[in-house]
Amino acid sequence: MPGDVNPVVCLLLEHEAFSKGRCNLEAKSKNEVSKVKIKLQTFFNKLVEENQTQTKVSFIHLQS
Repeated sequence: MPGDVNPVVCLLLEHEAFSKGRCNLEAKSKNEVSKVKIKLQTFFNKLVEENQTQTKVSFIHLQS
């Protein structure tokens, strides 16, 4: 593959308990991006369950 592409998965949390939270994780491959997304989604689901509040999550893919 020409060039080095580092996909970045950003988890943006909008929550009444936080003004804004951001988590940036670098993945070296598309396969890793999928794994990171699954981990973040699991964390997000747990957060919603624990807080019983409305939380928004979005995944943003950036390429350098």
